[in-house]
Order: sequence, then structure tokens, then C-alpha cells
Amino acid sequence: RRCLDPDEFPRDVIRLQTYYRARGWVEATVDTVVRAVPAAVRDREAVEVTFVVREGRPLRVARVVVAGVDSLRGPGGARGREGAARARLLRDFPLDSGSVFDRVALAAARDTIVGRLRNAGYPRADALVAWDTDTARMSASAQVTVIPGPFTRLGAIRVERDPAGGRAEIPEAVVRRTLGLRAGDPFRADAILDAQRALYQ
Repeated sequence: RRCLDPDEFPRDVIRLQTYYRARGWVEATVDTVVRAVPAAVRDREAVEVTFVVREGRPLRVARVVVAGVDSLRGPGGARGREGAARARLLRDFPLDSGSVFDRVALAAARDTIVGRLRNAGYPRADALVAWDTDTARMSASAQVTVIPGPFTRLGAIRVERDPAGGRAEIPEAVVRRTLGLRAGDPFRADAILDAQRALYQ
């Protein structure tokens, strides 16, 4: 049903090699075998395509460091709970000593850390990722440097309305109850989105 694109076919080989290498299989090679087969439809040529992947040895993680999280506050913004905050932030971190050095998983972990921080009182949080590889030893070291920014609480919550017909139909107290936000609470990006969703509904 599909034609064999002579331009895209070589690119498929490159795509597979790129995928494997990003996942830590840096020795992976990809070869192809194209064989003519009897056509399923009269007067049409058909081919069978085989991709032969030789994975080789993977890069293994020798060391992974997550820096910049020791000063984080605990749940609710409490001080003195750094250990709990760190454990929650790094829950399910995908790389460990001896695991395959998966750059895709590392990037996803970085995004997860930033998202969790922005839902824990750090709206300006960011994180930088760096790594070194030693192909002679087939090992890699990675570091995630967390930049939490200032811990932030919600300040005054204003309700500004532009009522149709000159008067508001829904009392402000109802709007505030629907928001579920309170001044003094730690900033949470997901709470802001939940409040917006609740108002729409």
C-alpha cells in the first residue's frame, strides 16, 4: 500500500541510530536488507525491508549528581524539612549508578524536577543538565543543577470582573470560594490552573 521512498529510507537508518545512541547504546549500528517479493497486486513490484540492529555495549552511569536542592523547604513551605523536600523532588529519578545512560530519560527527569518545584512554591524554578562520557570505559557522569529561585507565597488575591449589563451576576464571595486559593499559601502552578478551570466550569 505504500511506496518505498528512496530519500526517506536512508534517513530511517539515521533515525534509528540516533534513537539508540540517545538511549545510551552508542555502539549501535543499523544495516538494511531489501528483498524483492512476489507482488500482492498485479503489475506492481514489491519489496521486503529488514532493519538489522546490532546494539553493542551500552554506556553505563558511573556517577549522577543532583545539586542545588539542599536549601529547599519542606511541604507547605516549612523550614527544616530539607530531607523530605529532596526525597519528594527526586522521587522516581530514572538514572542511578550502573544504569544505562539514557539522555532522553535524563531530560524528562529534569522537566519533572522543574514541574514539581513550580508546584511547591518556586514559580521561577529551572534546572541545567550536563554530562561527560568516556567511550573507552563505556561510562558517563551526569549532573543536574537545580536553580529553585525564591520561595514564593500567594499575596493578595483580587477579583476583577467586567459584568454584562452593569452588575455582577455572581457574588465575589462565591468566586473566591470557587478559586480555592488563599493568601499566604505557597505558590503552586497546578493550583492556579485548577482555579482557572473551576471558574470556567
